[in-house]
Amino acid sequence: IVSFRVNLAVMAVFLTLWPTYILLGLGKALGSDLLFEIGGGFGIATAACAWYTSFALTANMTTRRDWIPLGKLRSAPQDAPA
Repeated sequence: IVSFRVNLAVMAVFLTLWPTYILLGLGKALGSDLLFEIGGGFGIATAACAWYTSFALTANMTTRRDWIPLGKLRSAPQDAPA
């Protein structure tokens, strides 16, 4: 839930990680190869999101400019500086 306030790239990592764990756990517990393989697919998507996010954060911080988009979130009124 907290990742929803960072940026879209970080949010994507956690949104794909959650079903990965659920599907892998259910696939193992129920002995379902299908659920386990779908969970593996979500795991690959999680890895791709994490690689992109880590590269974008590192590149943007190293070059001190935002040239790789991370999907900035709009600030809610309570987030605005007083």
